[in-house]
Amino acid sequence: MDGQACPLLGSLSEQGVYLNYPNFENRCYATGRSESVPLAQQQFFCLGGQFATCPRHVAATRGRPAAVAPYPRAAAPLPPSWDEPASLLPSLDTDSTPARQRAGGWMPYLLGAGGAFLALVACLLVVGGFLAWRSWSNRLRTDQPTPVVAGPVTIRPATFTPTPAPPTVDPNVAAAFATVTAVARLTVEAGTLQPPPFGLTPRPTPTRRSTPADGTVLPGTLETETPTPTPLPDLGATATPTGLLPPTPTLAPTEPLVPIINFSAAPRTILLGQCSTLRWNTAGIEAVYLDVDGTETGVTGVGSRQVCPVQDTDYFLRVVLHDLTDQIWVANVQVRGTPTPSVTPTATATPFYTPTPTPTNLPTATPTVTPQYGLRINGGNSQVTLVADGIEHQVAALGVENTGNTTDQVAISLSASLPDGWRLLLCLSGGEGDRCFTDNATEITLAAGGAQTVLVRMQAPGGTASGASTVVTLEAVSRHNGAVRASVQLTVVVP
Repeated sequence: MDGQACPLLGSLSEQGVYLNYPNFENRCYATGRSESVPLAQQQFFCLGGQFATCPRHVAATRGRPAAVAPYPRAAAPLPPSWDEPASLLPSLDTDSTPARQRAGGWMPYLLGAGGAFLALVACLLVVGGFLAWRSWSNRLRTDQPTPVVAGPVTIRPATFTPTPAPPTVDPNVAAAFATVTAVARLTVEAGTLQPPPFGLTPRPTPTRRSTPADGTVLPGTLETETPTPTPLPDLGATATPTGLLPPTPTLAPTEPLVPIINFSAAPRTILLGQCSTLRWNTAGIEAVYLDVDGTETGVTGVGSRQVCPVQDTDYFLRVVLHDLTDQIWVANVQVRGTPTPSVTPTATATPFYTPTPTPTNLPTATPTVTPQYGLRINGGNSQVTLVADGIEHQVAALGVENTGNTTDQVAISLSASLPDGWRLLLCLSGGEGDRCFTDNATEITLAAGGAQTVLVRMQAPGGTASGASTVVTLEAVSRHNGAVRASVQLTVVVP
């Protein structure tokens, strides 16, 4: 509450504007200029309602001069030289010689003060016009407070001030002042500031008038800058040096625990004279080798190569795992539109009669065998389990058999509607190692009665809920007779 604060308290630049709590920015104006006040004295005297007992306040109030009695009123008062009311000037008796002398002695001072005031107003107008023009032209918002234009100043004649007598201070007040000062020194040295033993009512804080969005300062607008409170220094805290933060460790990339292998050809089917691109992407392996037309070369884990076969060709990618075992992946490129070889014309000889002997024993004609096609997959529809640990597992090994009487070209494919994160892989078992196909499709040649073992491998991410399942379909189709086909379905369930 303003009534509890000392009227001589102020800020660095103005009396009467202060922070309503002990702060180093508060100043005492008892001597006419701003002086710093210890925090404890601010609590007790300046803001605690005890300012009447403060030695500074007592000395300032007791040292004020008494009011000077007015001079006798003159019959015809001398008119003022500015637009102030005539009543603001003391009355001068023109008939009194001492009064006339005093009035003649004040006149130079009054004229000098008036000239100084006019010069100050002219400077303020020039500075204010320059600042307004600069703010209006740049249209930049500034955080500086708007200059406050001083109001009209009333100049009164100087009065003779008698020398004040030395103030007398109550011994009890002086002892309390010394005690509070000592407590303040000990409190600051200890690094803590105890709250006052009584409640302080905060003084209303002046608010700043809003500035237009474009940063323009309106002419004639008076704004009061809210004083910024300064936090109390923490003497007990240890300063932490800046710019010496420990280096952030750089985490080295970790390889995946499960090998990642992808090998494909795009497009898989081309016309004669066209090319296809082999692409592979591997991780978590030891080495990779690409076999093109029987020549195997080492390659990087991620890469591509363009090939232009003239007939159906298989390309092989041999991957060496961390346990030094090999996996062979196959990408097949089929070539369509093989040209028919042109027949070279030969000269026709002139026919002549040649006697044909009649054979005595004609050979028995061999009956023509009609080709028959047939396919069978050993094992019917069944249910298998898959452990959801993020590792690839073999869930089934099925045999595709040619039950016809002639050699057949068989297309084998593996399909399923997989949940997110699941993986399906088709592999063929052979003497040189398993061959796997990332697109889960390939073609094989089976002689009459021949068979091929097909491996079904799957992978489910860790954390898959128990009971999750999917249906995988293995299908074999004859290339010579599309109506001849066989298929089985596997229900894969996570236990």
